[in-house]
Amino acid sequence: MTSEDPTTNAQATENVAEGGDEGKLKTLTNILKKCMSVKDIANIRLSLPASLLYPAASRQFGILELHWCRADTLVDINQHDDPVDRMLAAARFCFAKDLRFVRGGVVKPYNSVMGEHFRCSWPATVPDFNERGEFIPSSDLVDDYDNASTGSSRTTTPAPQGPGVAAQDSKNAHAVSRDLRNVAALNNRRAKGKISFLTEQISHHPPVSAYWYDAPDCQTEVCGVDQVSAKISGTSIKVQPGERNHGLFVNLKDRKEEYHITHPTALVSGILRGLSSIYAVICDSSIIEVSGPDVGDNPLRMIIEYKEESWIGKPRFLVEGVIYRVSTEESKTWNKVKQVPKDQVLASVDGTWRTQIKFKKAGEDEQKLLINLESLDLTPKYVRSLEKQDELESRKVWEPVTKAILDKDYNQATKSKQAIEQHQRDLANERKRTNAEYQSCYFELDTPGGKPILTDVGKKALESELQSDFE
Repeated sequence: MTSEDPTTNAQATENVAEGGDEGKLKTLTNILKKCMSVKDIANIRLSLPASLLYPAASRQFGILELHWCRADTLVDINQHDDPVDRMLAAARFCFAKDLRFVRGGVVKPYNSVMGEHFRCSWPATVPDFNERGEFIPSSDLVDDYDNASTGSSRTTTPAPQGPGVAAQDSKNAHAVSRDLRNVAALNNRRAKGKISFLTEQISHHPPVSAYWYDAPDCQTEVCGVDQVSAKISGTSIKVQPGERNHGLFVNLKDRKEEYHITHPTALVSGILRGLSSIYAVICDSSIIEVSGPDVGDNPLRMIIEYKEESWIGKPRFLVEGVIYRVSTEESKTWNKVKQVPKDQVLASVDGTWRTQIKFKKAGEDEQKLLINLESLDLTPKYVRSLEKQDELESRKVWEPVTKAILDKDYNQATKSKQAIEQHQRDLANERKRTNAEYQSCYFELDTPGGKPILTDVGKKALESELQSDFE
């Protein structure tokens, strides 16, 4: 074993039973110590004890809830005729993708296997705006859905705050998505078709997946490649986009505009203080650039800067940003708000990415609300039942492990997880022995410029999701 591969040591902890939070923290700390010299933790595919895992595969948990949280924020981008308003809507969508960190915590899902995929859909609901031009979401918290279906109200159960505690709410964790039988009725007044989603694991070493969202009635598509690079930095884990991850690409087909949104850096902190103290902060910058035949020689560009947290005191989660027009070659490379001259700012935003973010356009005196993350919940999604899923769909693949974790039978969960992972190693060894190349199903293996390419089968899968009913 080399210093670049502590997987063997990590797997040696697989037989650890639940042992309470203290035992889980000790196990996690020991694993992290062995990763201190590793350049990229993400590449070694750590096989953690089942008791430290969140019962969902990374194809559904990592992509869907990290990059996608609110259907209405995506639909809204193409509803504005003013280009500055469209850029502000793109920023709102960008902030909404961090909603999982607001509603829940940092968790470790299963390691996806080659060819594993996940499909789902949402109602494409259009949000409203008040007389001040402030965003009114098409639905707020999960209470809305409960009230619409049962007339009762309950408090939303937040996602787990750390590894190994996800199974505390077994009904929510096992179902993952909420009941959608009344979603169409709830949002019927502003429904604009559906949004379908598809993702597939196209590489295992390093782990890479491709994803695609399609909202044809809104003339909007989103695609990208999911790959992260992670390393230990001080007492935190630093997570950045991997080599093939170039960000999100939002395509407004009728306007012939593409919004390229880059990912910032995330820091997972509080590990040494206990599982319940683990939290994520965002740092560095996210850039939104628009391109297309009609945007002109001076296209809009936005810098979203996540402010550095102090080593002393609690995190503040501050963010600020500006929209301006590119006027010089140098202005294409700016990544700090202070680099943009004040007389070039067309609109600005500021606030905290966990609560409220406000905006102000040039020439206006008063700030307005861009998004209130405190009032929002993750958009419920429709997923076909297990009986209708393919053998390599995420929930079907990991069902034995999920069931065992929710039953708190961690030894059985570990055995089931090891069996799934060993089967994949056997398949990889067989391909190597026979000199056979792996063939993906829904996406091409090549991702030029960070953009995935759908196969004919992938296009049909997305169309199938659009044709399905909310059951």
